[in-house]
Amino acid sequence: MTEKYFFDTDCLSAFLWVREESILARLYAGRIILPAQVYHELQKVPRLLTRVDMLKNNGYLSVESMVAGSAEYNDYLQMTTSPEAGMRIIGRGEAAGIITEAAGNTIWSDMIQKHRMLPAKTFSEYLANYHKSEWAEE
Repeated sequence: MTEKYFFDTDCLSAFLWVREESILARLYAGRIILPAQVYHELQKVPRLLTRVDMLKNNGYLSVESMVAGSAEYNDYLQMTTSPEAGMRIIGRGEAAGIITEAAGNTIWSDMIQKHRMLPAKTFSEYLANYHKSEWAEE
């Protein structure tokens, strides 16, 4: 199991804008690392920063500086600039009991309305077309 999850501004803010960061908190409580650079960037949008500070104060995430050249920094750089093809983000087993597909479609739609760039038009389309191999025989 992965011990820490690093989030970039786009990913985290997609959940913050639609007020669904509780999904991340339930899935990754205490294992979310927000790079200091991302935290600094979120300071430009006070209502998002307030929500991040709530997550931080409740122990769901921590803000950490990454040293250039460290393993964490190299991983973060790869994930944000050139992720490996087929990189698994979340599987069905991890999300079971958190949200329904219908709720996922609603959240997805809200994110699109907030001008978030997503890989499919709906959550259902994403599940059907982008994670076929992960959904087989769980």
